[in-house]
Amino acid sequence: MKVAIIGAGVVGIAAAHRLTEEGHAVTVFERASRAAEGASFAPGGLTGAGWHQPWRGPTRGFGTAASGAGTRLTLRGWPGLSRWGWLLQWRRQTPSARNDDDLAALHALSVRSQEVMAELQNRLQLDHDRSDGLLVLLRSRREQDWAQPVVARLRQWGTPCRELDAAAARQIEPALRADTPLAGAIELPAAGVANAREWALLVRQAALESGCRFEMGQAVSALVQRPQGGIEVQRAGLPGEPFDVVVLCNGTGARALLHDHGLRLPVMGVQACSVSAPLREPLDAPVSGVLDAATGISITRLGQRVRVSGGRLLSRADAPPDADTLRQLYDALLDWFPGAARMGGPRSSLQEWQATQAVLPEGPPLIGPTRVPGLWLNVGHGEAGWSQAGGAASLLADEMSGQAPTLDARPFLPTRRGL
Repeated sequence: MKVAIIGAGVVGIAAAHRLTEEGHAVTVFERASRAAEGASFAPGGLTGAGWHQPWRGPTRGFGTAASGAGTRLTLRGWPGLSRWGWLLQWRRQTPSARNDDDLAALHALSVRSQEVMAELQNRLQLDHDRSDGLLVLLRSRREQDWAQPVVARLRQWGTPCRELDAAAARQIEPALRADTPLAGAIELPAAGVANAREWALLVRQAALESGCRFEMGQAVSALVQRPQGGIEVQRAGLPGEPFDVVVLCNGTGARALLHDHGLRLPVMGVQACSVSAPLREPLDAPVSGVLDAATGISITRLGQRVRVSGGRLLSRADAPPDADTLRQLYDALLDWFPGAARMGGPRSSLQEWQATQAVLPEGPPLIGPTRVPGLWLNVGHGEAGWSQAGGAASLLADEMSGQAPTLDARPFLPTRRGL
């Protein structure tokens, strides 16, 4: 089939590569001049299954920018009326028994993604910064109690995880600050960290060599159903181009393209931040990566750099990095690995970053065909897009070819939510 992918982030590139290898004629349209310039540019880099389970306790919360890092979603300014419905629906979703099926589906997608990425790594010999292993840090007995349902689920699903006391955790990550409270940790040996943008650029090159076409700096203005079947991709000042299938992998940008087809995509643009800095002293840096369970802030080692990532802000997509969130990231680095990064001076090369992630108020991402013939979705991955890109690509390829899927596609179908 002739397939168009809208969006050249890590999710779109993974899908384009997989579909090209399956024999489809694939074209990727990206409004930016370079690939992986948005949410894929500098995320935390956590990969594998388990890390994005609800480690932070049984409820979700939101507040103002002054509420602190422990709130799940920070509001910068008062939300408009159009956002309140999404916020209330998001707030009601808790990791209770009513959505265990959704948590299982997300986990299965991450496991499948890890298998796909491992196969690509071995076959293509991708040279990018990565390391194995992840610790979920638990500061208190209360956080250990919060972690118990997650640990039980992971063991039920067959995912390796090990409960550690503070001493055992410090053996794995010896640079953890000695006087920072630490009750224990959960080790996820099958998870890890990797540089999402490096991976995306390498896989894009592999897709190009396999025959995939990339149209960079090309914003898609409309998607029009053709009477004879398929979808026409329209760009300003250029003739329309017909495709059998169009897959939207462009996050919140998909909303406007779906609106003309009567499809209301329930994603919200939520901003995340990161700080990246060169290693100051390798012995004072993480061996791989850690996740602070209470705040959701991750600290990872990516080659010769340390990256601190976190914060969930409801703000303008074009807003500069949020000062309060950046301060929380710096504080977290000082709290856990105070000597890890070079934060000043001519050799610091400090990078502060903020980007928009497309977040659904509930449930797994939307992957598969909509009720509009020829129009498919691969959106709503939120903070886990890097961990789910390979699995989502596999799911799309199976559905397009009519093959038996390697995992249950039903939880991800857009038609399940009326799309």
